[in-house]
Amino acid sequence: MLYARGVATGRISLERFAEITATEPAKIFGMWPAKGTIAIGSDADVVVIDPAADVTITDEMSHSRSDVEAYRGSRAVGWPITTISRGQVIVTDGRFLGVKGRGRFVTRQPTSPVANRNIAMGFPRPGGGAACSYSARRPGYVALRR
Repeated sequence: MLYARGVATGRISLERFAEITATEPAKIFGMWPAKGTIAIGSDADVVVIDPAADVTITDEMSHSRSDVEAYRGSRAVGWPITTISRGQVIVTDGRFLGVKGRGRFVTRQPTSPVANRNIAMGFPRPGGGAACSYSARRPGYVALRR
């Protein structure tokens, strides 16, 4: 929706879209540069968007276990057609091709504002550092662990 309402309407640039959906979250959660950038040594996580795609969102388009799709019936211009995780295509044309158990734990450094705030609030640091889990089924989805 951010692409449809932001980039497609000219409200934000494609570069800014990449910053606010990949680079900045990776920095906030202490996972940059392993995540959030396309560079040698970084994970090859990429979402390919068809900017001309004009879709109406349905429940079937979601790869969620939830029975509620917040954007059901909404029209979107620009739609993800392929998701690549660590260099492997895991979603293409709406079909999930990933393998159960392919996800991996990504340790993050407690150097981000979010991590520093959590440490200051007394949340424990598993393994001596803040941590999160990364889901290969939903690239970009991060769940904090306490």
